[in-house]
Amino acid sequence: MSNNPHDNGKKSIAIYCPTFSGGGAEAVCLWILEALAGHYNLTLFTIVPIDLDKINTMYGTQLSPEKVTVRFHYPAWAKSVINWLVANNNDRKSWARHLVLRDVKQKAEDFDLCFSAYNAVDFGRPGMQYLHYIRVVDDRSRFYTLSDFSEAGIKDNVSIVNSEFVAEAARQEYGVDSLVIYPPVDVEVTPLPWEKKKMPLFVAVV
Repeated sequence: MSNNPHDNGKKSIAIYCPTFSGGGAEAVCLWILEALAGHYNLTLFTIVPIDLDKINTMYGTQLSPEKVTVRFHYPAWAKSVINWLVANNNDRKSWARHLVLRDVKQKAEDFDLCFSAYNAVDFGRPGMQYLHYIRVVDDRSRFYTLSDFSEAGIKDNVSIVNSEFVAEAARQEYGVDSLVIYPPVDVEVTPLPWEKKKMPLFVAVV
C-alpha cells in the first residue's frame, strides 16, 4: 500500500500563490482552497512556509496539512528574511513570483491541473488563472528567464476574473475572454430589522 496521502483516486491540482502578506488576493486563494479541499488533492506553491492556524484565524478558513500540502522554496528559518526582502520592493516581489512559478512548472506534469490564484501566468501548459488585475506577474520582463516565462502562454489558460472591469482589461491586454466570478465573502451577518437601519446621510440630504 502506498504511503502517499494523495494516492486516493482524486484529481490533483497545483495552486500558485507565491506570497501571503494579508491582502485580498490571498483571501481569495484561501477560499479557493477551502472550496476545493474536499474534492481534490491540493498542493499550494509558495516562497516560504505559511502558518495555516494563523491564516485560519485571520480568514475564517479551516485548512490543515491533511487538506492541502504546502510546497515552499525557502525553509522556515529563512521566512522572516525573505518576507523582509520582498516587502515593499517591486523587483524582489517579481523575483519571488517567478521563482515560485519555476517551481510549479518543474512539477507541472505531476498534476492534473495547474491553477494560478495570483493573476495571469505561463505554466508551460494549459491551466487556469484567476485575475485580480492585469500585469502583475508579467510586469517585469527581465525576470522572465527565471521561470522561462512567455506572455503568449497566458492565452493557453482558462481565465477567471473578479469583475467585468478586469474582464475588459484582460481582453484588451491579453486578448482573452474571461469568466467573471466575484471574490468570495464569508461573514457572519446579524439580521437587522428594516426600521432600525439608518438612512445614509447622502440619501437623507437628497
